[in-house]
Amino acid sequence: YVYATNGACADENSFTVTINSVDNTVTVVDGITLQSNTSTATSYQWLDCNNGNSPISGANSQTFVASVNGNYAVEVTENGCTEISSCNIISQVDLQEIASTKIQLFPNPTFGKIKLIIDNVQIDDLKINDLNGRLIYESTSIGNATEVDLSEFDPGIYIFSFRVEEQTIIKRIIKE
Repeated sequence: YVYATNGACADENSFTVTINSVDNTVTVVDGITLQSNTSTATSYQWLDCNNGNSPISGANSQTFVASVNGNYAVEVTENGCTEISSCNIISQVDLQEIASTKIQLFPNPTFGKIKLIIDNVQIDDLKINDLNGRLIYESTSIGNATEVDLSEFDPGIYIFSFRVEEQTIIKRIIKE
């Protein structure tokens, strides 16, 4: 935009207007994990669309692992602008009943090591997320591993997700 004054002492000033936009799109990663497509936001807040877009306590990172089926959105703040994504349906959390019985974790709660009992299934990968959705451990070839050591993790609830036979299986572990 250029502004000019009329008169004997004409003065011309120009300035640039920048319009900031926020990428508020979301990708469903593996049927239960949502990820904001902007990695440069100053804040994220995941929302429960089925409960009036109420904020989900502690869910404030770029990714969110749903522990129950539902509708979820993210509020993203970047460059002083805030936008809310459209709601994303997650419906695969409870679809793992048969395969889930083939993987057992114990003890739960635990102070350290978790033993895995794997009954005739191939685990393609294992991810462990905290309740904020932050990925804290990942293994793409678990093989015959029968233990995962949580002794260095802070006390809390952790979400174990296994990729088995093209399904994602979720297990919750309490670390004391």
